Amino acid sequence: MIVIWARYVDRRRLTEYGLHVGPEWVRDAGAGVVIAFVAWGLALAVHLTVGWTHISAVLSPGNAANALPFAVALIAFVAQFLLVGIWEELLFRGLVLKNAAEGFHTQWFSERGAVLAGLVASSLLFGVVHVDQATSLPALGFWVLMGLVLGSVYVITDSLAIPIGIHFATNLAFNNVYGLSNVRPETAEVAAALLRPEFTGPTRFVGVSGLVNVGVVVLIAVLSIGYVAVQYDSIRVRVSPVYTVYSRSHN
Repeated sequence: MIVIWARYVDRRRLTEYGLHVGPEWVRDAGAGVVIAFVAWGLALAVHLTVGWTHISAVLSPGNAANALPFAVALIAFVAQFLLVGIWEELLFRGLVLKNAAEGFHTQWFSERGAVLAGLVASSLLFGVVHVDQATSLPALGFWVLMGLVLGSVYVITDSLAIPIGIHFATNLAFNNVYGLSNVRPETAEVAAALLRPEFTGPTRFVGVSGLVNVGVVVLIAVLSIGYVAVQYDSIRVRVSPVYTVYSRSHN
């Protein structure tokens, strides 16, 4: 659908959304993966140190009736979350944020203001579509915050590399490596997990939208911005709200 949308509605190449894959793009995506794994690992470390959780199983395949062997299940989840990361970032950041910024770019919005408005709009939409996981206002705020972080990295790089890396690694680390999603009763002990913690701490700290995880999202933002500052030499808005139609002859 996005390929069709890009060609016949947006009149863009997919690369113009930030999918210009090459050595530097792969490097940045890898950096996003490392940042997310380190950050979410720190979340589990905090829970263990304070005594809010303990590890009940290692290399656990899950207890679903049709559970696959651990290694096979983990490979399946890696593939699934890689596709989810690509799809959601291409949609919410590449398509929604960029188009929203171009739509807001009127006489009432400067270029920077239009991009900021697009960032806010795409982040709110990102939060709303995760409403099944946001059962309260703070939970909704958590997903909006995650959207703001991913969108901000996109804005200052004009590339989906780091957002895709962070998104993919966050899903995999949260669910299948560190087992942080085990705090939810509906997912407890269902998915394959490298580490399976059992949480006993207060929900305001250990919950999916608890203060520890909120702090980790902020840490991901800080680490990502620091990486961009080093690799790109400066922090500035690189997404343009100016719409240009590509020529079919260049297709």
